[in-house]
Amino acid sequence: MTDEEHAGAGFTHDQARAMKAELERELGDRRRFYPGMIDKGLLDPRDADRRIALFADMLEDHGRAFHPDFQQRRELPLSNRRFTWREKIAELRRELALRERFYPDRITKGRLTEDESRRRIAALQLVHDLYWKRCHCWEPDGELAREAHAERIRQCESGEMAKAAQAAREHYQRHKSFPPSPPPPPGDLAMREEMQAHLRDLVDEGRQEQQELGV
Repeated sequence: MTDEEHAGAGFTHDQARAMKAELERELGDRRRFYPGMIDKGLLDPRDADRRIALFADMLEDHGRAFHPDFQQRRELPLSNRRFTWREKIAELRRELALRERFYPDRITKGRLTEDESRRRIAALQLVHDLYWKRCHCWEPDGELAREAHAERIRQCESGEMAKAAQAAREHYQRHKSFPPSPPPPPGDLAMREEMQAHLRDLVDEGRQEQQELGV
């Protein structure tokens, strides 16, 4: 991936634009169609407000993840977030499952083209990957995990991690071998274990929801 293509977090600029466009489109659709669904008794008003707010939050997250100023890509304080990492992934999984179930019928009825269906699903899957694979806005719950996460942020902000990476590169150039890995920071193992537990839970929740939806 060239510098011109690289937008951040392992995505290209085209992918970042597609993700933003899909988040904006879905958010607009929810704001447009949810009131009618509420009037018909198909959706609870509180649930509608929550699902709209979730996508509004994800659009804000996207803006930070791909902000041209790298300083603006820093994570929001946990206290300023309306929804957790788990809640956002769960909502993305729910929406993707609904699309896989209902888009074929819309295509058959001529309300959606097959190409547009693929683009919409692919773009939302990229948003899911931003949280899931890149762990954007991941929020560890355990005390040790929080301490380890805070230490990582401190090291990033202080430039310690960049200095360590530069020292490793210089060592490799001199010796043509990588230096021994430093010991993990306190709580790092707890953070990794907790993250794996989160991922296992989310996988189980996704499978259960797909079964309930008949996907």
